[in-house]
Amino acid sequence: MLDKRFIREHPDEVKAAVRVKGINLDVDELLSLDQASRSLQHEVDQAQARRKSTAKEYARADDARRAQLKADNDALDVRLKALRDQLAETNDKLNG
Repeated sequence: MLDKRFIREHPDEVKAAVRVKGINLDVDELLSLDQASRSLQHEVDQAQARRKSTAKEYARADDARRAQLKADNDALDVRLKALRDQLAETNDKLNG
């Protein structure tokens, strides 16, 4: 099995090897899925960081601000769930 980093850095070599060995693999699709996975993981990481900073601010906020932060956090939770679902689906395709 090749390392994803190697495939990203040497796509033409991998395409040539796939052709020579007669393997049914779309390297461009693999690279596209890898890029999507990395992008989604970055979004998940950023959303989790925002949620963490919101939690810290919540402790110091007044009641009005807390209500706003709770609403923002609820929306962020929905977004995080959707991102995690997309990431899991993309990773399943990538690993398949």
